[in-house]
Amino acid sequence: MIKHFIFSCTLFVSISSILHAQKSNQLTDEPKEKRFEHYLGVQINPLLRQLLTIGSAPNINNPFLLNYSLNNTKSKWGIHGGVGFNLVQLKDNDDLTDRRSLITTVSSRIGLDRYFDLSSRWQVGFGIDGIYQLSENITNTQVISFDTIDVESRITNQRSGGGLRGFARFKLSERVMLGTESTLYYQFGFNRNESKITSRDFSQPGAPK
Repeated sequence: MIKHFIFSCTLFVSISSILHAQKSNQLTDEPKEKRFEHYLGVQINPLLRQLLTIGSAPNINNPFLLNYSLNNTKSKWGIHGGVGFNLVQLKDNDDLTDRRSLITTVSSRIGLDRYFDLSSRWQVGFGIDGIYQLSENITNTQVISFDTIDVESRITNQRSGGGLRGFARFKLSERVMLGTESTLYYQFGFNRNESKITSRDFSQPGAPK
């Protein structure tokens, strides 16, 4: 079983909107009461790393690429969720070995948070989350010599846990915000390894082709 802590710091661009309560008297011209605020955030760390780092792939520390929050405008408390998907394909070929890998990772989190208005443009807040992550690495290796050996390996990694999240947001406009968050999560999980080996000897009469 694997146990460890993960700390990350992430930049997000958020789009916010406000839901209003319906007034009982529809004839009045009084402004409607604000009830909820929606926040939809997209992580921009990979884009920044691609722009600032030439010739190398971005390293995503925070796997939650898409985030959503629904907060009450009076209490400032709300619910939060995040999801992420990552797909990596690797190929390695020389005169004797042909290796292909497919790595998929699905991440999710859900929790509660509260924000505070420091000014008309700045918000800070904190939250507590539960997280779950599933990763699978499938590698096919073919070694060609007097005989051919095919090896298929499958590594499955499952992790669960939770922890704390802190964030700050700056309003660029009425509906667009630039934010950053830091998380400290404790995770535990396990790995499962499976392998299948097939050998074909072409030097013997009647060998499979």
